Amino acid sequence: MLKTLLPLGIFCALPFLLSAQVVLPVTRLPVDSITPKVLMLSDHGRRLNKTQAWSAWQDGQFQPYAAKDLPGKFQIGQYQFWLVFVLENLSADTLDLIVSKIYHSDTIWRQKDGFSSVALCIPKWFPASLHPELLPYEVKALGALRLLPHQRDTFLAQTYRHKPDNIIPKISRPEVYELQRFHDTKYENLFFCIFFGAIAAIFLFAAAQYVQHRDKAFLWYALYLAVILFANWRNIEESSPWLYSTYYLAPSTWTRIGQMAAYFCCYSFFVYYLLGKKPASLRSIVRLMVGISLLFFTVDLLIMSQGWYYESWLLFYLYRAIVIALSLLFLGLLWRNSTIVARLIFVGTLCVLVGESASMIWDGKVNSFGSGIGVSLEICFLSIAIAYRSRLFRAQHNHLQISHIAQLEENNRLREIARREEVEAFKNRFYANITHEFRTPLTVLLGMAAWLREHPDPEARQSGQMMERNGQDLLRLVNQLLDLGKLEAGALPLQMGNGDVMNFLKVTTESFTSLAAMKQQQLTLHTSPSVLLMDFDPNRLQQILTNLVGNALKFASPGGQITVRCLSSTALRKFGTFGKVPTLCIEVRDNGPGIPPEALPHIFDRFYQTPHGANSPATGTGIGLALVKELVTLLQGTVTVKSRVGVGSIFRVYLPITNEASKTLPDLPLPGPPTLPLPERSMTRNHPDRTDLPLLLLVEDNADLVQYLCRLLSRQYRLLTASDGRAGLEQAFRYMPDLVLSDVMMPGMDGFTFCQTLKEDPRTSHIPIVMLTARATITDKITGLRRGADAWLTKPFDRAELFATLEAQLESRRRLRDYFASKTAAAPPADLEELVEKENEFLTRVRACVDEHLNEPYEVGQLARDLHLSESQLYRKLKALGTASPALFVRSHRLGRAATLLTTTDLPIAEIGYRTGFNDPAYFANCFHKEFGKSPSEWRKG
Repeated sequence: MLKTLLPLGIFCALPFLLSAQVVLPVTRLPVDSITPKVLMLSDHGRRLNKTQAWSAWQDGQFQPYAAKDLPGKFQIGQYQFWLVFVLENLSADTLDLIVSKIYHSDTIWRQKDGFSSVALCIPKWFPASLHPELLPYEVKALGALRLLPHQRDTFLAQTYRHKPDNIIPKISRPEVYELQRFHDTKYENLFFCIFFGAIAAIFLFAAAQYVQHRDKAFLWYALYLAVILFANWRNIEESSPWLYSTYYLAPSTWTRIGQMAAYFCCYSFFVYYLLGKKPASLRSIVRLMVGISLLFFTVDLLIMSQGWYYESWLLFYLYRAIVIALSLLFLGLLWRNSTIVARLIFVGTLCVLVGESASMIWDGKVNSFGSGIGVSLEICFLSIAIAYRSRLFRAQHNHLQISHIAQLEENNRLREIARREEVEAFKNRFYANITHEFRTPLTVLLGMAAWLREHPDPEARQSGQMMERNGQDLLRLVNQLLDLGKLEAGALPLQMGNGDVMNFLKVTTESFTSLAAMKQQQLTLHTSPSVLLMDFDPNRLQQILTNLVGNALKFASPGGQITVRCLSSTALRKFGTFGKVPTLCIEVRDNGPGIPPEALPHIFDRFYQTPHGANSPATGTGIGLALVKELVTLLQGTVTVKSRVGVGSIFRVYLPITNEASKTLPDLPLPGPPTLPLPERSMTRNHPDRTDLPLLLLVEDNADLVQYLCRLLSRQYRLLTASDGRAGLEQAFRYMPDLVLSDVMMPGMDGFTFCQTLKEDPRTSHIPIVMLTARATITDKITGLRRGADAWLTKPFDRAELFATLEAQLESRRRLRDYFASKTAAAPPADLEELVEKENEFLTRVRACVDEHLNEPYEVGQLARDLHLSESQLYRKLKALGTASPALFVRSHRLGRAATLLTTTDLPIAEIGYRTGFNDPAYFANCFHKEFGKSPSEWRKG
């Protein structure tokens, strides 16, 4: 029977057993620290409120807590959890306990007699003081719970979680909580403090480097480290509540994506500026990184403002995944960049990505430590990359410094060269100016020497010959100095022509025969072949040979032998001294005293004088051989010298043989230095009363030259003199000379300005001007001709050339007068066309003035005043143009107008006379007949 009733009883009681409520365990206190035993209800979708949750507890829907039954990492945020537990205070004292491991906005209600009251509520965002104050600092995610003596309380707790952590609150006494917190976080704090200190030191170093070098890579590296310092400080605050600071600025959940965005953006910019050679797509990746970060940060703020914390947490993980994906692409670009800096950045980036990936997968402490270790390794590699880059920069800086120093030295060298060139140019200008100035006294010396050379007195003739010989030597030195200056300035042109060079050398050498005979020396010449056609500049070749032969004659002793050999390529082969290039060799050999060995390297230097012995018969100026060297180089040749003291010297000039010049040279060489012929008779004093002689104005500041020219010209010209341009203008305007002979370089007004002023003034525009100057360059001559000069003579001048030039200018003015006197309408000769056109402008002005007063008396004085001239100036001007006196010119013009009226109008003859300024008809008829050979009536009839 018992065996039968027992199963039946169990079967009947089974429904009651299955529907019975789970017994709520009781946690008894006091204890130092305890995790209460709880029953839990998972609320998916967060649909239940407090009342509904309590009803669910009463209905038996709560189950014992089991961590394994919690939702997964990415689902737990969709739940809220309800916990029920019982705490019993067994002591006779009131217990004030700390409740930890709770989340912001968690709430615990105390249930008693069907009523509930809030026992604990965690502040939503910021740390706050516990009530009652159980800790000496404000706390975050902590609460205080008070239990009365010998009392059992039932608690209903509502909590949220974003990750599957332990959701059961932990209850501790304050002193036990402090001890446990210190024990649990001491290693963590140590790690984060060391990490913070190291990062802070590197941050200060990077910031200092940016301030010093203004390198943007250091700027972004410092900002990147600042973000890391901010995140690490928050980790330190988490376990060290007395260090709370950033939590008062913003909750960690609000800055989560912003912090991560700043981290990756600063890192991207840092790498971008750190790399020297950047991949083409790196800029695009950086821009994409910044754009995505700004987008996610904005969206996260909007989500957080709506209280969607779980969605914000999911967005954070999505952002991290996207950034890691972009970083992998970033890694690929870095790996393709084969530089050491790029490889170090690659390894560092890989470390931080591994740490970030681990922090996304793992939970708890491992999360923070994995990310921190990854960042630590990354910073180590980045620091190595920066150190390596700094070393490269230092090496480059040192290289640049060395290059800069070398450049400074080069600049100093160039400045020194420029200074030397400037000094040399100044010397050349000085030599050129001083040699130009030599020409003026040379003109006087050579002119007086030529005059003395034909004097009846034998001693005077001998003195004249000596003076002329020394003057010609001085002139030759002056010309050599000028040529040297032109050579160095590159302004000495070559006038190459094709001709018989052997004949030219023969004639040039033979010109020294008389000088050699006078010095009892033997001069011989050998040419092989006897005829050789080639291109050469006769002026320059003559200068080369003249200097070499002249030196040989100068330094050889009486009875010496001077040999000149001119050999072509064929002849040179016989002596074994020739290569394959066609060459002309000019050799000058003498048996003079020779040149010391120490002087040989310097004999072609300008102004170098060879040290000779005490018995040496002659010395040199050091100009000739320097000119030879420069001229030979200009002709693309070479010059050599061999000499032995007591034996003699051999100079050889090698010139290339070419036949490319189109100009054919004459058979004879250029004439030697000009000799100034004597005047036809002795100079006499000037004759101011001889009005038949032309009046010449001489403008020259050198008194000796003025005296010489006055002697030279006084027989054929009446002379006026002026010492400068201003005085010359006064003389020209006052006396209206027939000719002007002027220097260029004068004090006050120079010759160019003087010439231009005369030519632009209608009173003197017809006067021919001859420039007599030492400035012999083509540029000076062109300048003078453009200023109006009619002729150009160079000092020292040839007397015959001077007289011929002056006579030619007078002849041109005679032809001008004849043209205007002829009253022809024919075109003027080509050489007078420009001058006629200019002077016609003056005559047109005169005729216009007469036409304005055609029918009234018009005196010559009034005409001169209208033309802004004096009567004498007007008279000389019209006379120079071949016309009659001013009165006759006015009458002739009136009669011309009358003749026109006679043929074009029917006015009475008397009326025409009145209209053209003749008050007496009979006088008009008489003057008309004299002018045209017909009476007015006969003229009208034709």
